[in-house]
Amino acid sequence: MADARRPSTDELERISAALDGDGSMPDDLTDAGTAFRDTAERIRALSRLEPAEDPPDVLDAVLHGIDDEAADLHLDVVGRVDVVGRVDGGERRERRWVRSVAAVVVAFAVGAASAAIVLTGDDPGGVDVALADVDDELAAAQADVGELDATVSIVERGAHPDVPERRYEGTLRYRPPERLWLELDDLTSYPSAAWPANDVVTVVDDDVAWRLGGVGCPIAEQPGCLRSERYESVEGRAPFDPGWVAPLDIVVPRDLPAGATVEQPSPERVVVTTTVGGVGDLIGALVGTGAFRPVHVDDLVALGLDAERWTVESVVVRAADTPARAQWSAGTGHRDDPDATIFEIAIEPTDLAVVGFPYPPAAPTVGAGFVDGAVSVPVPRRLPTGFEPHRSGTVESSTGTVATMTWSDGRAWFSISERAAGSATGDLLGAEVAIGAGVGYLAATGESITLLVGDRQVIVAGSLPLGDLVAIGDELDVTGRRADGTSGLAPLPASVPRPEGVTAAIPGPSGTYSIVIVERDEVVVLVASEGEVLDPPPKGDVIEVSVRDTTGRASATLRTLTWVEGGWRIELRSDTVDIDRLRSIAASLVVGG
Repeated sequence: MADARRPSTDELERISAALDGDGSMPDDLTDAGTAFRDTAERIRALSRLEPAEDPPDVLDAVLHGIDDEAADLHLDVVGRVDVVGRVDGGERRERRWVRSVAAVVVAFAVGAASAAIVLTGDDPGGVDVALADVDDELAAAQADVGELDATVSIVERGAHPDVPERRYEGTLRYRPPERLWLELDDLTSYPSAAWPANDVVTVVDDDVAWRLGGVGCPIAEQPGCLRSERYESVEGRAPFDPGWVAPLDIVVPRDLPAGATVEQPSPERVVVTTTVGGVGDLIGALVGTGAFRPVHVDDLVALGLDAERWTVESVVVRAADTPARAQWSAGTGHRDDPDATIFEIAIEPTDLAVVGFPYPPAAPTVGAGFVDGAVSVPVPRRLPTGFEPHRSGTVESSTGTVATMTWSDGRAWFSISERAAGSATGDLLGAEVAIGAGVGYLAATGESITLLVGDRQVIVAGSLPLGDLVAIGDELDVTGRRADGTSGLAPLPASVPRPEGVTAAIPGPSGTYSIVIVERDEVVVLVASEGEVLDPPPKGDVIEVSVRDTTGRASATLRTLTWVEGGWRIELRSDTVDIDRLRSIAASLVVGG
């Protein structure tokens, strides 16, 4: 039976074609079709999309989870509510500083439109498949993926002039939701015994995780500085601990960065082109453990995905041709030709022998303190379809006991934690999102929402899209209040450079202040600390750059930009933008605003 709330496939196609400039808008639309057309046009207006030469279709996925009723957009920066607009066709006031705000309530919808991706086939200019948001497909694939066994092969180039190429073979085993075992054997024929093999093992096994691999060092000092192995392990690991959850991206990436391009060379395969900075967790999960050569955040990545399961099939990393990359190359000694292939990685599903996950080779060196057991936290009235309880327990923090419950469906997961609010509000980063009858605050990573409930914090986190986390928060029998003057915001000294209109920030120790700038896929943290001299650079790739009429420092690896101004050491850092964008943001800052 057809759903009267949704347009038919034929009606969607006709509306989509008209929106993309291919024909006139149908005049016989159903009520559902009219609602779809109006909402799609509003989303395009919000994200200022222009028709592309080969425009993408606007699919029903854009509207997934959007309420048909008018929705308020709370656009906010730390310490300042900038504007309140509406998406019901009414007037929207101009935002005074566009780069400083986040339309969080419909971020999952606007982001889908602004990152619309076309999957093109072999026919030039033709469209085989169009996705308003590939992240929707990845989210669905997370829930669908089950056990996965695969062989892994890696070719690494440019590690050292005496070792131009290294080869690895190994296996990957995944058991949902958070058990993963990656083992790689170094098959390289080295010029001498001075070169240690770079064998690698990474294991995440519920509350225990460990990794074993070589240790890299400056290329000019190799091979003498290379160590054959470094062992790290932890027990009492919290479920989906951020320090160990990244390897799950090897199975199904959680999402793709806005601006990624997608091609479908065959019905079975999708290829995503982005940068190392866009899929840093995935690259780190594959070659972050061990003495692999470094890559630059600007380097290009071709990510091959299975078109049906959306599991990773291949990763190819090529050297970028950017000024920042050239400066980094000079500092590290890895002088790759532009477009030179650095890594070729293939992951091929296969049947492997059934064996148990390996135990750590030595006693765990770190106790993370998570104790599995029953806990009491706010629980959603209704769970997303397919999700079942996973691990739960407690861990002690500086503000008391943190209780956590988790649920999973395949590789997908979400958690709800509760803890004392304390005096620190580092999780309240100024991007406000409506949750039920109250509000919550979006973390800088976009991966969790914190609700202030009395003197407690309730945190909803997970691998799900932001819209799904919001929906889970709506199902909680708690109401989040707005942060007030006691929640940790403090007046910002007039001499600190800041986004226009921002007057308060999150205070830290020793006279430091933090401001989080959020806009769509960009999250940038500004930290100001009193001082006239920059600290010694922590990484060898730090270079001098011009910033705000002075000389500062930039690190592509750390993705930081630092300088001294008006008696303050200013640092901009981000996992989502490059150094050039950080310099642009720095140039837009004002003093005394």
